Amino acid sequence: MKRLTRILSMILICAILMGIIPNNSIYVLAAGENFEIQDGVLVKYNGSDSKVSIPDGVTSIGSYAFTDTDVVEVIIPDSVTVIEESAFLSCRKLRKLSIPYSVSAIGDGAFGLCDQLSELKIDKGNRHYTVADGILYSKDMTELICCPSGKRGSISIPESVVTITGMAFWYCWYIDKINLNSNLENIEWGAFNGCH
Repeated sequence: MKRLTRILSMILICAILMGIIPNNSIYVLAAGENFEIQDGVLVKYNGSDSKVSIPDGVTSIGSYAFTDTDVVEVIIPDSVTVIEESAFLSCRKLRKLSIPYSVSAIGDGAFGLCDQLSELKIDKGNRHYTVADGILYSKDMTELICCPSGKRGSISIPESVVTITGMAFWYCWYIDKINLNSNLENIEWGAFNGCH
């Protein structure tokens, strides 16, 4: 397998040098798993492993990159700064994911329909986001960004929250009750889409 990977790598390098394949459309096969990576963006994960480590050097997890895969755990490297909208949409088996300190932007619905994901975790050194009771907030706790779809029971939104962002409670089927606070000013489009 290693020999085949080396041969394919050499062919790919030769093709790039000869101008047959433009270097901005390179797709990478890494660590025995299929990752389509273009200009630092993980465009698509095509593998079937339950535990996935995204390769170092990836700077962005693209929209729909993991959609409908059977991943259970995803390890995100510190090189990632952006998780685009719907990046993990409908990862029905995803249970464990930790956001590194390097992430500075997370798109709407990034973790939508991940109904086994009951809590998000984040590196305490992250300057843009924080997690309280498994729910993702802006660092200053004024915006509720994402409640994982697998969250259960009732939720009380902290008094500091003034905005619930778009798709924040997207398909949170298992929540019985949400207690809104008196300081809430904005509920963005689709914040409670798919809730019962």
